Amino acid sequence: DVYLTLSAQGQGEIPRLIDELQTVVKNYLNNTVGIENVREVKVKVAKIL
Repeated sequence: DVYLTLSAQGQGEIPRLIDELQTVVKNYLNNTVGIENVREVKVKVAKIL
C-alpha cells in the first residue's frame, strides 16, 4: 500500500474535483513512478471552505 498526502484547491463541484484528482494520481503512479497495478485511489476530503 502507498499512502500520499496531497493538498488541492478548486472551484466547482466536489465530486468532479475528487474524480479528476483520482485520475491524475493514478496516471502519475502509472506513467511517472511506474506502478502499473493501481487498483484504487481513495480521496478523503478534510476541509471544504
